[in-house]
Amino acid sequence: MKKRIYYLAIILFFSNGIVFSQTTINEVVYKKRTLIDLSKVKTDNDPTKEAMVKAIPIAMGKKAYKLVFNDTESLFTEILSLNDEGLTNTFANVSAKFSGGTEGKFYINMKQDTLLHQKSFRTDLLLIKSKVSDLDWQLDFKTSKKVGKYTCFKATTSKKILMSSGKTVDQPITAWFCPELPYPFGPTEFAGLPGLILELEYYDKTVVYADQINLNKKVDKKQKPIKPLKKGIKVTNQEYIDFMKKGGRQYTRPKK
Repeated sequence: MKKRIYYLAIILFFSNGIVFSQTTINEVVYKKRTLIDLSKVKTDNDPTKEAMVKAIPIAMGKKAYKLVFNDTESLFTEILSLNDEGLTNTFANVSAKFSGGTEGKFYINMKQDTLLHQKSFRTDLLLIKSKVSDLDWQLDFKTSKKVGKYTCFKATTSKKILMSSGKTVDQPITAWFCPELPYPFGPTEFAGLPGLILELEYYDKTVVYADQINLNKKVDKKQKPIKPLKKGIKVTNQEYIDFMKKGGRQYTRPKK
């Protein structure tokens, strides 16, 4: 009898240790598609151009992204897949990679009102810092639609984009957020709404949409699935835009 109690105590000790070493996070897998009617894209009956255009939606379909978040922080990254090796069409692969503003990693801390975007620029790694509150959202609770099984409402904002002419232009962004999922996060840099963003319509006619939602997922605390981004040359968003206007080939640290 004593042995049984002893073994039971050991089992409970280790099982409690496992429980206490776990925490929960939320996870959403996003995918993307294009709203452009590719059948209307002019290819001049060139077989090469036609193949390039047809490969774009295929390449987009192979891309997937993961958003992990808790009550205050989130991290958005690309899910690297072996399927990417099958993207032999370089043009389509590049188009799929850069469409929808999904290049790089995005970290958000709502308490600190901080957005960090880590991305490569030629041979450099940049860490672009801005504020979540810089986004000026316009909410429209009169306009709704279903995204999967969830009812979502419309919100719009804009993003400053540097055009080839050298001018910065405010480009429209439309988000569909779900108050039923009361988390202020979404794909890439977009956050701050009263509900999880399940679909995002980017200015380049790319839609980033939630494909899988996994709430309260148990993970080991030691894994630390959400870590602030630290590597890279630290610049503000305006410093980055100013540098791009100059068309420099390599980034240098801004002079203070």
